Amino acid sequence: MGIFNKKQKGRSKKGLSAAEKTNVERNPAQGLDGTRMVEALPTYIKTANAKIFKNENNAWIVLGRDRPAGVESGYGGSAADRCGSIDLVVGRLAGYPVGTDTEKFVDSSFTGDSARIYISQRADIDKYFDLVDGGVGNSENRSAIGIKADSVRIMARQGVKIVASLDEDISTTQKAGPKSKYGIDLLSGNYDEKDFLQPIPKGENLRRALWEIVDAIEDNTKILNSFITAQVQLNLFMMSHGHEASPVPATPSPSLIAYVSTQSLPKMLINGKVPAGKTARQNLLKLKLNYLKPGGAIYINSKLNRTT
Repeated sequence: MGIFNKKQKGRSKKGLSAAEKTNVERNPAQGLDGTRMVEALPTYIKTANAKIFKNENNAWIVLGRDRPAGVESGYGGSAADRCGSIDLVVGRLAGYPVGTDTEKFVDSSFTGDSARIYISQRADIDKYFDLVDGGVGNSENRSAIGIKADSVRIMARQGVKIVASLDEDISTTQKAGPKSKYGIDLLSGNYDEKDFLQPIPKGENLRRALWEIVDAIEDNTKILNSFITAQVQLNLFMMSHGHEASPVPATPSPSLIAYVSTQSLPKMLINGKVPAGKTARQNLLKLKLNYLKPGGAIYINSKLNRTT
């Protein structure tokens, strides 16, 4: 029995003719263990140039020219050359089973077909799959591969690489533009509205930026602590300081002048004002320019790669 339960699951008679429904009802074991079974299949509208491989279970390989929908669609429909395509499809119009499928003539549907890997030498792939531009932009008149299904998984026993801007040249006659223009967009929900699609932070640059920010906070804490300590000492001195009663106006206290000029004021200036005023501001400005400004030497955000 293997790992599968020997029981039909999810068997639908929708789209079957009366004779086919009777066939299914009289053969309850039909399809088990890879045996043949009756399914409702659409009739694909074939073009003269296409070579088609299919089976009885709505699985197709179509070798032809670029065609995302009807026979007039895509670069193949407009008689362009260099637009060969391979269309691997399972479940044509599986999402929209209406009427008797065996009598239905259908075109490719990048929305209604169940799962597809589409390879084309020349295509407007974003338009075909109705994708937003994102930061990468809309691909037009370029070779492309599109993969769509209810769920898509990419797995490796070692590493997986997603690489953009690999070559200067592209496979069509159009110019590719600078390699530094194209990155990778990770889009959830096919949204790219302003402030929704944002640059991906570079982890190491972000770590260094946060480290410098924490250092700056620690330095300012030390400066503030030194200033408070000096101020407390001055306040204590003032609390214990007094003047002899006299009808003559009191003059500045020599002891207070000596304390402020030799103890309190130097501590406040050396430990507080000077570092906080110049060095700290310079460090913070440097941090902003290096890490937080686009074009900075170690800007925390990726220039080309974005995510939602």
